[in-house]
Amino acid sequence: MPVKRNCDYKPLSKQPLALVLAQVRFSPIPKFEGYIPEIQDFLRKTGYPIHPNQQNFVISVGPSGLQHMEIRQWRFENPSQNAVILLEPEQIILETCEYSKFEEFMGEFVKIFSNIIKITEHDKYGVFVRLGLRYIDQIRKQSDSDDIDSYLRSALRGMDCQEYIADKKHYTL
Repeated sequence: MPVKRNCDYKPLSKQPLALVLAQVRFSPIPKFEGYIPEIQDFLRKTGYPIHPNQQNFVISVGPSGLQHMEIRQWRFENPSQNAVILLEPEQIILETCEYSKFEEFMGEFVKIFSNIIKITEHDKYGVFVRLGLRYIDQIRKQSDSDDIDSYLRSALRGMDCQEYIADKKHYTL
């Protein structure tokens, strides 16, 4: 099912997005590793041929103290390495640092997700627990003359005052 926009698309002139990710968590697939060869073949043909080996660890803090455990995760990257798919027995994540439009990003995610769920038969025998969509912004200088005021409308800049030393303002969030 394609994602369709109901309003005009107006890209920001100074795009602040540094990373966008979509995530689906689902009931665990105990034999997930057995599906990896078929998933890897699908992802290779879909544009994610890079498959580096990866080891991840989780540290959790609880009443009994720190616990350290290894988690199994598979990583698939596109050739320009600006998008990555992370797979675990309980979740699928698509991350990108080259976000253009919601429709394109979600279309890619839905295609990947639906095929992986079909390969693992989780569409018939699984339960979906959580959906997530995260946008991470980072304001970066676009030119040497850029300052914080160039990113804010005048009403959001605070008052102008000659008392500011060398016309410097400090903003904190």
